[in-house]
Amino acid sequence: MSNAAFSVESMGDTARRRCVELAVSVSGWQKVIHGSERDARGRLAAAIYDVQGGDAAMRFSLCGRGDKIMRGGGQTRVKPCKCGSRFCARCSRYKGLSHAKRAKAHLSAREHGHVSHVVLTQRVRKAETWREAVKRWDRTWRQFWRQVKRRGDVVGGLLTIHVTWSRFGGWHAHGHLLSETNGAPDGRAWDEFWTLARRRTGDDGELEPLFIRQVCEPGPALVFGKGEGDLWTEGQDQVANALEYPLRDVVSGVRNEQLHEVPADRLLEWVGGAKGVQMHRRLGAWVKPVAVEDDGEGTSTDGEAAVVVEREMGTVDDVIARARAGQREAVLLLRELEACCRNDGVVAKRLVAIVRWAIGG
Repeated sequence: MSNAAFSVESMGDTARRRCVELAVSVSGWQKVIHGSERDARGRLAAAIYDVQGGDAAMRFSLCGRGDKIMRGGGQTRVKPCKCGSRFCARCSRYKGLSHAKRAKAHLSAREHGHVSHVVLTQRVRKAETWREAVKRWDRTWRQFWRQVKRRGDVVGGLLTIHVTWSRFGGWHAHGHLLSETNGAPDGRAWDEFWTLARRRTGDDGELEPLFIRQVCEPGPALVFGKGEGDLWTEGQDQVANALEYPLRDVVSGVRNEQLHEVPADRLLEWVGGAKGVQMHRRLGAWVKPVAVEDDGEGTSTDGEAAVVVEREMGTVDDVIARARAGQREAVLLLRELEACCRNDGVVAKRLVAIVRWAIGG
């Protein structure tokens, strides 16, 4: 099936067309959390409707419209109303962030070792389905990881599988590994392990070297910011701050801007083939949760958890509209929200941009 120009008018029956119309009619807040690639969202909504049904497609299309701004306990935050779809840009990030929190807990609970960011790629095969590309990558990974573990220097890690559409056509499966090791990883040995594993699973000819870079050296427990969801705050020391950026990249999910060139039949192949595929894996010591000592914050004088009473201030889109109209309370809410996300993340930058637009600053 060719990748013809997208149009809502070509979406067939009324229910399917309505889902697509809602997907492409993104609100201001939806542009922040999903991006502005309306055509990609519309084409994904159509594929989800065809494979998973109208309810799943409608939830996908409306994701973010019900997000509310909450104020209480001295903070302002967004209470998300998520669709839960693995094909949603925002919800796929949230799935990854649960794993990121576990990694941060380990690195902040004790002295840590060397932390490195490794990218593990494979060749694109145009004829492979999405699921076949991931399975081939997984076979390569298992051979590589078996060799790395035998060296005995890996403490733990977080692996995320990314699958993008190649500009040459075909699915490009690759992995991002954030690893903690007792000593600096032997880059030459790791490169040899990955190259050998790739050749065993069918990649031949001259292969590009493994990308590996040090994120931070061994040191004391890290102190991270307490941002949640997409609104990450900066770390409270330079090492933690430096680590949050590759961590955010590692757990990032669907990127709509990469999907506009994917043929319609290949989108259907992805939506139909992704069920049950594990895209995030914690490794080694990072698999188990960390017992975090209570620092006394958020507890009452008798030791019981303090109850934070929050007030619902309206949906984010509603607050943006009120701020645009000059309502002082809404402007203050958006300024407080902006203060939660001063980092270089794409979502944070989009939020800052819409806040500045809404308040006229």
